[in-house]
Amino acid sequence: MSTCPKCQKKLKITDIGQNCPHCGVNMRFYNFDKTFVEEAKQAELSMANVHVKLRKFKTALIGSKLAIARLVLGFLPVVSMLLPVGNISLDIPFAAQEFSVSGLGLYTIFSNGVLNLLMSLMSAPINGKAFTFIMIVLGVYLVAALCAVLSLLFSILSFISIKKMARAICGLGIIGAVCGVVSTVLCARIPQSAVINGGASFGVAAIIVLFGVVFAVNFIIAKNGLPIEFEEGDLERYEIRKMVLKGEIKLEDLPQPIVETAATKEIDEQIKKEQQKFIDVQPKEKEVQQ
Repeated sequence: MSTCPKCQKKLKITDIGQNCPHCGVNMRFYNFDKTFVEEAKQAELSMANVHVKLRKFKTALIGSKLAIARLVLGFLPVVSMLLPVGNISLDIPFAAQEFSVSGLGLYTIFSNGVLNLLMSLMSAPINGKAFTFIMIVLGVYLVAALCAVLSLLFSILSFISIKKMARAICGLGIIGAVCGVVSTVLCARIPQSAVINGGASFGVAAIIVLFGVVFAVNFIIAKNGLPIEFEEGDLERYEIRKMVLKGEIKLEDLPQPIVETAATKEIDEQIKKEQQKFIDVQPKEKEVQQ
């Protein structure tokens, strides 16, 4: 049930006319000027909010050569995961397995049941510690792989906060490179036996280099940021909108337009010219009537 905007009395479903059946006010045009001004203020702040977010989004992704480089190079750590940092073979009766310590190797381990096999063999009285060691190797490498994926994801989501995301990617780059090196060293130290054979491979070089490149680009962005060019008045309106949403400022206390810019001044001047034309025409019409 709706109410009358003036007397606040409830209206029936059958009260479909423009005038209130209780006080007689025209409900459609009641406080029209006030409502129109408030809606104009809301539109001004909302459009500024959209403009600012779009500028941040564009700047973070393709706003400069550095931003484009960050986005493109974000794929490099993921590419480095395709190269193996080690190889492991298990000569187990009826369950022989051979896989690489790489991104594809991890996929193989999870997809064909090798992970369950390794977990079951960790408690074996013979070579149980060796299988536990292999699980540690895979766990460390998995952290490096997650860092590579998150680094790419943060590069895509960098518009959320350009500097904060850049710092996060730098941190992921350090962790990913360290885990890549550690997993390589561990691969070289896998206990050898009649059923276990393993060793290090060349993939660690790619991990160090590619994570390092991504780190360097994001370090520059984290330190200097990316220049964002906003339209005149938009950033000020954006900050005012946040204060209005927090209740620090009331919308009705703000002027209209909320922020004076060259564009709003031009519109005001055009309105004044049209008003002056209307004022000048009125005396001439009176003379014609006389």
